[in-house]
Amino acid sequence: MTTFRQGNYDSRQAGVDLTTKQYYVAKTDALGQYIVAASASDNLRGVFSNAAKITETAEVANLNGTGSFKVILGATVLKDAYLTSDANGKAVTAVQTAAGAQPVVRVFGRARTAGVLNDIVEYDKLSILY
Repeated sequence: MTTFRQGNYDSRQAGVDLTTKQYYVAKTDALGQYIVAASASDNLRGVFSNAAKITETAEVANLNGTGSFKVILGATVLKDAYLTSDANGKAVTAVQTAAGAQPVVRVFGRARTAGVLNDIVEYDKLSILY
């Protein structure tokens, strides 16, 4: 029988210590556990809504959910900028790939307000390849 998850959040085991990573961008490792995203081309899953210890349950606000959520910034971001992850799991402005190139930048949201490094800002959830 096939199962599914309904809702805007997902829960999985933390693959690393995430106690200081609430509002960071999330991805899954090879075991399906949540870890911090490390690249704009990672298969982004959303943003951590809690701060789990390793092997505890990590909660993620899904990127394809509805509504808005919060994220920590890794650089200055303008209002309405499309957001992706930097090498540290913080949100940065997504830069579109060259015309005709295969999309490699994964976008998880769009900033509702502007902010600077380490600000926590609200964003609208969405999932696109840029």
